[in-house]
Amino acid sequence: MFIKEKMNKILTLLLFLLAFFASAQSVSDLNKEKYYKLEINQFDYAVMNSYPQTVIDVKNKKKKSIIKLKTHGTLNEYNSIISNTNNENIRDEKKYLQASELIDYTEENIELIYNKLQLSELSEFQCAKVILNFLSAVIKYDRKLAEEISSGLCFGKPASWVLENQRGTCGEYTNLFIALMRLRGIPCKFIMGLYYSEAQTSFHAWAEFYDAKTGWIAVDPQGGIIGISSNHIKLMEGIDYIDTGFDMTKCNCSIKEIKKKHKTIFEKTL
Repeated sequence: MFIKEKMNKILTLLLFLLAFFASAQSVSDLNKEKYYKLEINQFDYAVMNSYPQTVIDVKNKKKKSIIKLKTHGTLNEYNSIISNTNNENIRDEKKYLQASELIDYTEENIELIYNKLQLSELSEFQCAKVILNFLSAVIKYDRKLAEEISSGLCFGKPASWVLENQRGTCGEYTNLFIALMRLRGIPCKFIMGLYYSEAQTSFHAWAEFYDAKTGWIAVDPQGGIIGISSNHIKLMEGIDYIDTGFDMTKCNCSIKEIKKKHKTIFEKTL
């Protein structure tokens, strides 16, 4: 009996170690440096050339620009400085603290959940983690709303609506995350971009919040994670989706993953 129990403990430990190393490898793959070539008609150069992205080359044409881009993931990079322009960017602190039509944190239900989660007592980083856990537990993805937004029927739903209806797209997850962070007094940006994959590349929204010790930290509210992968490609940023100026119904974009010597690996058109 003693030997059997000991063997079970050893087996449990081995399974744990296998899971741990598999997870570490997965994060390593998601953080791996990647190169892309985009042909696109809507983007902000300053945003695309901000951490963790670097614009290698831009060629402007009449209807599109051709952009070569290098990026890497930031998963588990919480203690590194996000950008050498952090101190400059924080001059926009008031801009990224204000309420808007979509980030309506003055609504009663937003304030109620803010108090319930006791966010006022938490640091910036702790606050982000608690909100992400809350979103993952409560909000469900809404495919019908995603179709309405992509077809231009609406710009998305306000944070208060998301909380009341407990559903939304990546944009709604992000709206509610930003609303709660700003209510806590933490500057937070709405990021509009792409999520690249071999199977399907799509428009995607996430956030960046400002941590006094670290700088701007990327967060994917729909994914429930702090940090982003090298498959996330920033295009524009703002107070909310409307403020970014992005219009997915008019965005003409094709993207290729390329090797360092710019040989195409995969190609996708949106």
